[in-house]
Amino acid sequence: MTDKNLTRRNAVAAITAMGGLAAASSFKTAKAQDEVVSQQAFKLTDLAQQNMETDGPYLRFFDNQTMSTGVYALKTGAVDQQQPHRYDELYIVTEGRAKLRAGNEIFDATTGSIFFVKAEIEHRFEDITEDLNVIVFFSKATPE
Repeated sequence: MTDKNLTRRNAVAAITAMGGLAAASSFKTAKAQDEVVSQQAFKLTDLAQQNMETDGPYLRFFDNQTMSTGVYALKTGAVDQQQPHRYDELYIVTEGRAKLRAGNEIFDATTGSIFFVKAEIEHRFEDITEDLNVIVFFSKATPE
């Protein structure tokens, strides 16, 4: 199954899982010059299950011209292998406990924590004491 099919099949319930808006089924909206953009909703529990079935800790479930979004899962005691990225990044911790090292700072990463990491900053999760599940948003805007 391709990432495109995965995106079309799922829908916005990651927001619901965090206590936000109710999930809606897929719908379409018109854009300039009659270009149709499909809106999607996603169920966090489904994404977590799909991520467990993949080889790596990261599953990208949404990608367009302006942003990319995925779920990132690290088991207790795991070593985070990620490298700095070329885009700004926002993490939302949905479950678990760890430390986030970003540049020279260390933050407690627990359920409900939200972190912004600027493009190209060295960062990683450390000291993972409870299985860590994170929603990751990448901006595709060119850093100024």
